[in-house]
Amino acid sequence: MDKTIDLNRAIFIGIDAHPTEHTAVAMNRFEEQQGVLQFENTHEGIQTFLAWLPTLQKIPEDIVIGIEGGGNARHGLLTALLFEKYKHLYEVNPQYTK
Repeated sequence: MDKTIDLNRAIFIGIDAHPTEHTAVAMNRFEEQQGVLQFENTHEGIQTFLAWLPTLQKIPEDIVIGIEGGGNARHGLLTALLFEKYKHLYEVNPQYTK
């Protein structure tokens, strides 16, 4: 059964993906910044990001992740997020982030 997002406790994470490094910014529904993390596009860097997510919101269903840019550079990150079963994972067209 799919759980509805509780917007009062949801965290929205935008990720700018690059070949060597990614930057993630977390916000609540009121666009108040909850955290920023820069991490390398390596297995260790992605594990750091995955460990950071539960510090923002312990309920994975209340985490919404958008990944912009990166082309092939984001494949490792996407695979890790899908493996962790984050249900609200979206690709963001770079034209919408300018």
